[in-house]
Amino acid sequence: MDQIRYYTHYSATDVKDLVAAYQHGGMANLQGEMEKKANTFKNVSLNVAIMGGSGVGKSTLINALRGLDVNHADAAPTGVVETTMKLTPYPHPTLPNVTYWDFPGVASINFPVKQSLKQTNFSQYDFGLIVCAERFSEHDKLLATKMKEAGKSIFFVRSKIDQSIQNESRKHGYNKEKVLEGIREYCSKSLATIGIKDTPVFLISGEDMDNYDFNDLKSALDSILPEKKKDLFAMALPNTSIAVIKMKEERLKIFIHVIATVSAIGGAVPIPGLSFACDLAIILSSLLLMQQILGLDNASIQNLARTVGKPRASLLRNVKDSFVFGEISKDQVLMLLSRSSMALALTAAEPILDFIPIVGSIFGAASSFWVTHTMLKDALEEFVEAACTVLKNAHNLV
Repeated sequence: MDQIRYYTHYSATDVKDLVAAYQHGGMANLQGEMEKKANTFKNVSLNVAIMGGSGVGKSTLINALRGLDVNHADAAPTGVVETTMKLTPYPHPTLPNVTYWDFPGVASINFPVKQSLKQTNFSQYDFGLIVCAERFSEHDKLLATKMKEAGKSIFFVRSKIDQSIQNESRKHGYNKEKVLEGIREYCSKSLATIGIKDTPVFLISGEDMDNYDFNDLKSALDSILPEKKKDLFAMALPNTSIAVIKMKEERLKIFIHVIATVSAIGGAVPIPGLSFACDLAIILSSLLLMQQILGLDNASIQNLARTVGKPRASLLRNVKDSFVFGEISKDQVLMLLSRSSMALALTAAEPILDFIPIVGSIFGAASSFWVTHTMLKDALEEFVEAACTVLKNAHNLV
């Protein structure tokens, strides 16, 4: 499974590189290119610094980014008193090479600013989020300065927006847009006071990630992250909207191209009782990874059920095929492989280009490629449909 995870780092450009390698040197050259890229991708990681004062919602934001309920065993502790006593890493539950670093509250006795500035290696982070619940301070400026000196981007986040909106909604003449505008202006003024001008402030709720400015923050991150890290961050996002699920689907299509190529290189042999060849281990591992990334494994469903306060059965309502949930075994893979749609796909006279728009017909002769690609492509469609249904059931979406 860990080896399979590396293949999620491939981009459309990488797939084209594989095509070029095959065209210029055949299967041996293709295998060499795959090995070279694998060695590079093993070192691809994303480290995010979450900084700010005590009690501003850093841990809540980290849990939201990791898609974990506050009561999950691996969740970052939250509370009305200071809970983060030291710099703490929180790996993503599905993609462990994505890590969110929870900083103790600046200026607290547990995180003296001057001492921390000397001890912290700011260059190890890809970017930082400085979080406040009301206004930014001089301590926030010091952290932002150190990040910029290390050549890293920093973004300013105003958290707990949902709470602010709820409080203001009780007042006479409440207007949501005016409240949000006022909060944003207040935060910008606090930044200007400490000498940071013309810098956007993103209004975020850890309890409602896909509302307010989170999409704008994602767009800002897209503009500063290199391609592979940008894709890694996107794959690690929780399923907060249909748009996020569809974005993951596009990334996983590229992943499938690469996995099918690996299967072809491996020279899989025909499965007894079936008329085609494939690598069962690769298919099984790929299905399990896609299931996790799309939040359909048992742990993810249970966590979602706890978060939204609904029974598991209600989340799975109207899902057409139950294989997408729970454990996926070798026997289930064999069952899926033997479905008539697979046999039709392999015997159809249509060109392989219909199935593989990027790779084209280069690998058309390798039955292991055909089987693996078609199998995973069909499974991905079912996974995506199920993930969208679960999301709608969880949040009562139409």
